[in-house]
Amino acid sequence: MAFDPSRVTGVVLPGSLPLDEVLFFVVVPIAAVLTLEAVRAVKRWEVGDEPGGVCVDGVRTTDAGGLFFEKVFTISVTNVNEAPTNIALSNSSIAENAGVNATVGTLSTTDVDAGDTATYFIVGGDSAAFRISGDKLKTNAVFNFEVQNSYTVTIRTTDPVGLYFEKSFTIAVNDVNEPPVFSQPLYAFDINSKSL
Repeated sequence: MAFDPSRVTGVVLPGSLPLDEVLFFVVVPIAAVLTLEAVRAVKRWEVGDEPGGVCVDGVRTTDAGGLFFEKVFTISVTNVNEAPTNIALSNSSIAENAGVNATVGTLSTTDVDAGDTATYFIVGGDSAAFRISGDKLKTNAVFNFEVQNSYTVTIRTTDPVGLYFEKSFTIAVNDVNEPPVFSQPLYAFDINSKSL
């Protein structure tokens, strides 16, 4: 492509930098990024889930003699798997004396990768007091409010490729009104016969 003076501004910035190069190497790429962000906002694309590719045009290289070459590049955006970012528990309390295998609550995971399935593990806290079945946090002991009124448990959610997120939960034990019970199986009384 031959140099055509009518296609350039002729304006030179400080440092002998032609204005045309600033426009093509700075302004055009910024405009492309702003266009992508505008489309992402309208289409409600999540970051990392961009479809197709992004077209950036108007890239020009110019030699010292003013000759230049322009080319359009297509940059493909590839979605990569990202780690989960949060765990929620639908309920964080359990009645005392609920028994072993009572359901405390249902676990759910926040993950930007739509369709990822989560697997849950107990990794800390009062781990012996709980177990996980699928997406349910269950008791692994009988809780007694008068002995201990809360427990902590740390849960890990793992996506299909092994990326994970961990979070600690406090599980409150709710007091239940219990009937009085005798503290021993047999009692002996002395009764004065004159009082009868």
